[in-house]
Amino acid sequence: MKVISKKDIVFPYREYNDATLKDILKRIGWHEGERIAFISTYDPTYTRTEALRDLFARNSVPVEYFFYSGATVRCIGDLFRLRREFRCFVVGFRGHHILPFVRATLGKEKRIIFDAFVSVFDTLCCDRQIVAPHSTMGRFFHWYDRWLSDLSDVVLVDTQTHRRYFEKEFHCRNVFPLYVDCNRALFSGCRTWESDEVRKVLWYGNCLPLQGVENILRWVKSLNGRRDIRFRFIGPVRERYGKHKELFQLQNAEFLSWVPYDALPEEIRNVDLCIGGHFSDRAKARRVIAGKTFQMLSCGARVLVADNEAHAEILCSAASLHAVP
Repeated sequence: MKVISKKDIVFPYREYNDATLKDILKRIGWHEGERIAFISTYDPTYTRTEALRDLFARNSVPVEYFFYSGATVRCIGDLFRLRREFRCFVVGFRGHHILPFVRATLGKEKRIIFDAFVSVFDTLCCDRQIVAPHSTMGRFFHWYDRWLSDLSDVVLVDTQTHRRYFEKEFHCRNVFPLYVDCNRALFSGCRTWESDEVRKVLWYGNCLPLQGVENILRWVKSLNGRRDIRFRFIGPVRERYGKHKELFQLQNAEFLSWVPYDALPEEIRNVDLCIGGHFSDRAKARRVIAGKTFQMLSCGARVLVADNEAHAEILCSAASLHAVP
């Protein structure tokens, strides 16, 4: 694990995203001024979606957004109208279930950018381990990921490491990485650290297996004797890990189920250290960078992250980072 801050980020990932977007638009034959339709059945405030909206806006790409939170049937119905108005489409995050219908409705002549972001096979079989990789369903999900790539003109993921996984595992040749970033209008700030002393530590999230919350809780438990350090957890930690009752009797930790999304920047700025991620032992954790890590860095925080290939893409040499035992 390492503690990083803004000064440790040497790779200009925002500029990289801008340049990559231009390459993608060239690939699909987009011309300046042409409107693009962005379709999503997921939360419009999700970190990934916010970052893509900012990316299009700052590059003066005219995009019209159509959000159908959970309304899949209405989304598919609207495609018959939208196909007459647009040539280029973006299918946003968590669009794995609608992409086949989108392609079938739009036909081969339309251009589709699919923000896969994650693999169905990797998420359900390897990360969350709901289905065995070599089971009938596991083999289907593996085929499905490759099929979704074939249906798309461009597939988006979030790191170079993740791109290489898609290329090796699913033999995709149309994958482009766009780093997650964050909503900088909301997550912003700059702090000057007078010392390396850590008294208040923050973690927040939705407790997905990828985040490795159980490993974080074990680390907190090992520091239970340190009364000078306080940990603050925001998210459904008690609900997900309630069977480990001893973890919730810690003298150095407090647990909140929820805070408003727009209150997170203030939470970040009020602590000495933020826990980014991901800390799961599963392979996917080494290929991606948590959205909260970008949010925390943008607020000027010091952030604890895993030492892995994905973080190495944006970080400077190890000599300038703080090792954490």
